[in-house]
Amino acid sequence: GGPGNNYNLHAVATLAEQITTGRYRTGLVTALGWFMYKHAAGIYSSRRPEKSLAGMSAADHENPLAGFDPVPVDEAPTGKGIIETYTIVYRPDHTPAYGVIYGRTRQGLRFVARTADDPDLFAALSGKDMVGRTVRLTHDTITKITTAYL
Repeated sequence: GGPGNNYNLHAVATLAEQITTGRYRTGLVTALGWFMYKHAAGIYSSRRPEKSLAGMSAADHENPLAGFDPVPVDEAPTGKGIIETYTIVYRPDHTPAYGVIYGRTRQGLRFVARTADDPDLFAALSGKDMVGRTVRLTHDTITKITTAYL
């Protein structure tokens, strides 16, 4: 994977080194995917498993974006939406650069939006739990960016 998935490779490499040197016989590494809808776990050992992994489902490989109950996505949402989760990305000087909001439209579709560059919005998002709050969504058809406002 790319930068969103590579972080766990460092844990795998460190664990492999520990197993190879004999410090550990087995180990477990867990990780979340970039969009945090999939959880991964790897069990590593210097010994061959006693049982085969036959019978493991390949359904995730056939359609990895489907999940168990996929939510349809609105790629150009406008109007009102409800925040499901969010994060703020900070600059090196520790000031907010922008926020990313994941939520649902009034029709129940998933949306992803960038926050407006608004100090009051950053203060609200970083100062209290905004999950469940309503935001106003606009979509720029030229840049293809959806922006969320309080």
